Amino acid sequence: MLKQRLITGPLLIVLVLAIVWCDAKLDASNLPRGMVIFGFCCVLSLLIARELVAFLRAAAIPVSPIAGSLAALLGLVGTMASVHSSGRIDVAGAMATVITLM
Repeated sequence: MLKQRLITGPLLIVLVLAIVWCDAKLDASNLPRGMVIFGFCCVLSLLIARELVAFLRAAAIPVSPIAGSLAALLGLVGTMASVHSSGRIDVAGAMATVITLM
């Protein structure tokens, strides 16, 4: 277990540094800041949602993996939209509508 931690820890640090470096390099182009970090967070939230679905199924709780993945992405997109939007009430209304339609 300790061997895995000693290997995984530095690899995760290198991964985070590489993502921040790529984001800084793309900042010099026409892309908005944070797009690489946002993409990484999307992938990470999908993996976490998949793991959560596995935990819930192991506890004999019926759950849809598609609904879990959509909820994770909606939370991430809603948080980003509320920060970058001028009308936060509009974002809250749109998110509530999408969640209701789920």
